[in-house]
Amino acid sequence: MSTKKSFLIVFVLIFILLIPGMAWAQGGGAIIRIGQDITISEGEVYDAIIGIGNNVNISGTINGAIVIVGGDLEIEGSIGDALVLVGSDAHLKSSFRGDVVAVGSKVILAPGVIVNGDIVSVGSQILKGENALITGDQVEVNANNIISSFHIWGPTFLAIILGLILLASLIFALLTFLAGALFPTGIERSKTYLRNNLGQCFLVGLILFIFFLPLNFILLITLIGIPLIPMLWLIYGVLAIWGISVLANIIGSKILNAFNYQGNSHLLPLFIGILIFYLLALIPILGWLIILIIKIIALGTALLTQLGLRKIDEATD
Repeated sequence: MSTKKSFLIVFVLIFILLIPGMAWAQGGGAIIRIGQDITISEGEVYDAIIGIGNNVNISGTINGAIVIVGGDLEIEGSIGDALVLVGSDAHLKSSFRGDVVAVGSKVILAPGVIVNGDIVSVGSQILKGENALITGDQVEVNANNIISSFHIWGPTFLAIILGLILLASLIFALLTFLAGALFPTGIERSKTYLRNNLGQCFLVGLILFIFFLPLNFILLITLIGIPLIPMLWLIYGVLAIWGISVLANIIGSKILNAFNYQGNSHLLPLFIGILIFYLLALIPILGWLIILIIKIIALGTALLTQLGLRKIDEATD
């Protein structure tokens, strides 16, 4: 196994996802921007777009997925794949093929717009203009009633802790979803390896899980290793995000197959799998034990498959 390749992809992911104000673009490839507006003019073609905290206007062609977090989106061009919205407003003025996943967002379909895919809405508004049509399934989870049932008065210590836990959970869920949405080929490679090497993934993940904290302690007492501790935690987090995305995809697919789901979306199984994991986390003791096992397998899967970079034939030897 080439550890250099693993570390390289880890650092690239960290650089892309965590450095504010960053803008990365490659002609004909993908655009990833944080805090800077994105405009795709008519005639321009890109593979994918990720926007965080910005305004996005698309009049050109996007062949792949579009992911918008905390921004405004207006589409008049062509979309070839899925649209993912988190805390955003989207105005769709042209028809497209693909699924829509909206979390805490507002989606407006202009008159006559046709969405040739499924729509999954969590605490979101889906407004349809005259003759607007959704050809696939529409799944809605209204979070307003859930949120309104919890009233915490005053800036108490418990409220702060719960808020931080909720925020961390949402960020982790978002990154897990993005990993599966943006790197479907790598996820498939990791899934193939996991199916054929479950025991090996569990064993390697268990070793990594057991020795992670002692390794931090060793770096701490050596003083010279202290600067490496944050980097170690980031690598550990990226491995966990990737591995859990793989497992969520597998679990979600099995659940959909049990209900004879005939669609071909790779985002819906991922979303359902992540939701199942969070429901398990709400079950005391037994649920926590299952989540621990899932995390161990996830770590081993991500490490052994080098975040999906290992070839399938190589990984299944």
